[in-house]
Amino acid sequence: SSRVYRKEWGGKATMEEIANSETALNHPTNLHVFYETYSAYADIKFIVLHRSFIETIASHFEFDETVQRHTNVISGFMLLIRRFLDSHPTDTMTGQRLWTLVCLEHIMGKTFGGDQEQLRVSRQHVIRSLVDFLGWSTVECPGCFYHWTGTRKKHKEILGNENVAMLYEHMEKMKGVWPPPSEQQCSL
Repeated sequence: SSRVYRKEWGGKATMEEIANSETALNHPTNLHVFYETYSAYADIKFIVLHRSFIETIASHFEFDETVQRHTNVISGFMLLIRRFLDSHPTDTMTGQRLWTLVCLEHIMGKTFGGDQEQLRVSRQHVIRSLVDFLGWSTVECPGCFYHWTGTRKKHKEILGNENVAMLYEHMEKMKGVWPPPSEQQCSL
């Protein structure tokens, strides 16, 4: 289980140490080895889903016992993924972009304060970007994201003021690391 491996960092590891650990590099798979092994046989593309950092941490901080530990673990994996993305901007076989970023805030209703037209337009833009990236022939997808709903959790309440303040400080350190530069601009 991933939770067993996470205990090895014991809350003392920095995001850098986590990102460099063999456990993180190989969980659930080593992205570098996966790409190098299969890219000769298949057209591999990565779609990176980006979710709000605060929502991500609040959702399952108990996996690592404390908010601080969970923040370090998640940040370590973000750094690990960023390094992979930076080292593989394009497919070595096709020369095409190897990855794209999808900001979940662009497909969730709460971002648009109930403005359904603005939400529809934003979702359509995400679909167009994915269609272009994947080389698909159609842009029409009337029901795409229809069943995607945002969480009703009150993340800042779950975390508490002290932890939210700590997360904002940590997010400052993450600038330039996450989110990776992309045609879509995501907030951290």
